[in-house]
Amino acid sequence: MASKEIFMTAGVCSLRDLHQGLTTAQALVGLVDDVRLNLVKPRSDANAWCGLGKDGLYIVKKIKQLTGCKISMEATTAKDTGWMLEVCDSLWLGAKQNPNNTKEIIEALRGVETLESFWVKNPIW
Repeated sequence: MASKEIFMTAGVCSLRDLHQGLTTAQALVGLVDDVRLNLVKPRSDANAWCGLGKDGLYIVKKIKQLTGCKISMEATTAKDTGWMLEVCDSLWLGAKQNPNNTKEIIEALRGVETLESFWVKNPIW
């Protein structure tokens, strides 16, 4: 993967259920490097859909088992990053990531060797 010039991930902004994720993964496996199946939607206000969170891990594990796809998610907080590592092959920092969260996430990933990639979305911003 490191020798490629382009890394491609595609999928849902925030996973809602097994059907949505499985349909997405089946359509994308083999076409992209990783399937995006976010369980946290970090920029939603408290009254809006914020994702399944850790409770959705079993869905992502099932999708990965059934399709063999690799999974990517947006690292949101150090706490969330810990459980995301149970299923993720890649993590990224979002375009509007809080600088304090960025430092905490990097610290949480210190010594982690299970990720295939860690990247920054829209690094120009």
